[in-house]
Amino acid sequence: MVQAQSAVEKTKAAVNGSKELVSIESKIHSDIQASLGELKKALPAHLSAERMSRLAMTTLKRNPKLYQCNPLTFLGALFQAAQLGLEIDVDGQCYILPFWDN
Repeated sequence: MVQAQSAVEKTKAAVNGSKELVSIESKIHSDIQASLGELKKALPAHLSAERMSRLAMTTLKRNPKLYQCNPLTFLGALFQAAQLGLEIDVDGQCYILPFWDN
């Protein structure tokens, strides 16, 4: 849990410090690639960090409304699924769905 929190904190700092808009796909891909070591430590043996990265990209492509979400909330959901050893959008294990603040 601490490792996932540190990855989310790094992402938050990067988003707050950045003046330009970054697409959620490139942000998630770069964050996952940057924290593959930490993600590997948080994942159970049956699930690789590379697979979670591919599942995240597939999930974004299947549900385009996720592109409108805050990248931090998407990453938080992704890391939570990883810690639980769940694959997103695979056999109904778990899903990441957009919810709006209104």
